[in-house]
Amino acid sequence: MKKILTIMLVFVLAFTLFVGCGDNKETEPVKEETQKEEKKEVKEEKEESKEEKEETQKEEKEEEKESKEEAKENIGTFNTTNINGEEVTQDIFKESDLTMVNVFSTMCNPCMQELPELVKINNEYKDKSFKIIGLLIDMDNEGKPDIDAGNEIKKIVDENFNVLFLDENLMTKVLTKYDAIPATFFVDKEGNIVGESYLGSKSKEEWEAIIKEKYNEKNN
Repeated sequence: MKKILTIMLVFVLAFTLFVGCGDNKETEPVKEETQKEEKKEVKEEKEESKEEKEETQKEEKEEEKESKEEAKENIGTFNTTNINGEEVTQDIFKESDLTMVNVFSTMCNPCMQELPELVKINNEYKDKSFKIIGLLIDMDNEGKPDIDAGNEIKKIVDENFNVLFLDENLMTKVLTKYDAIPATFFVDKEGNIVGESYLGSKSKEEWEAIIKEKYNEKNN
């Protein structure tokens, strides 16, 4: 009897082991497949996260660019004459990549002292898509451009240095911005004012350093 029970017990254990082995063989592939799917999901999530990050960065750059465009101040339109009696409009800025605009008067000693230096700089940079123009603010007793002041300036500047009288638009745009002269600002081809303005006269070397800085600022 004991022999029979022993044989039965061995049989049951063997059967149990057999069934257990069979379950492991079926479970392992399922486990591996689950792990593969989990890894795939993690990879996809990472890729989606990377794409979202890149898209967010792209949107932020676009917003920053639009913000800078909106923040640009434009010189606006004008129709005036220079000291030679020639008509000049805002299209004068299209002739160069960068234009330095110097606001001055014949009654301002620092203005007149730095004017010859500006003429020199203008000639030295004329082949670099850069120029300097003067805005002469002198008016006669009738509130019109002072022709005598213009004739005085002709004795100092050469034909390459353009000096403009102010029309109403330039008066509104320029004279309301500054409470002292000489005042200087820079304008790009589209008429946008580039960076900060400068009050007071400067040496030739100081202006050359500022011009280089403005070129870098405009191109960034």
